[in-house]
Amino acid sequence: MIYAPSRNKSQPSIYGCNKESCGENSNVVKKFQKCVESFICGHCGKTVQGTGYTNHCPNCLWSRHVDFNPGDRAEICRGFMEPVKAHLKNGRIVLVHRCLKCKIERHNRSAPEDSLEKILEIMKQQRFESIYLRGRRL
Repeated sequence: MIYAPSRNKSQPSIYGCNKESCGENSNVVKKFQKCVESFICGHCGKTVQGTGYTNHCPNCLWSRHVDFNPGDRAEICRGFMEPVKAHLKNGRIVLVHRCLKCKIERHNRSAPEDSLEKILEIMKQQRFESIYLRGRRL
């Protein structure tokens, strides 16, 4: 399955923002560009309503490598990003996504609507792999 643009033309898709939602008319270059857009997850097929900070599917936690800087949609890779790790930082859950195409890793804060069950699965798998690898080195 692939990421597909949302069918509602008034909402931008994962492939690009409309000028109003991204502030494209601004002459100021920003490192983060808030861009409210909805998309269909290319991994599980769920329709995701964007908030301007949404960068992964809250159902399966998968993402797509579309940003060079957060929100700019300038990355040409476009590979799928698998959630491979989860950890706590300053009391918040941070997800680590690895691009299946170029292997880059990105850290992203979890959102309240993210599947806690999926986050716990990632943490459990991470713990299992850590114990397994530690045991093999002995």
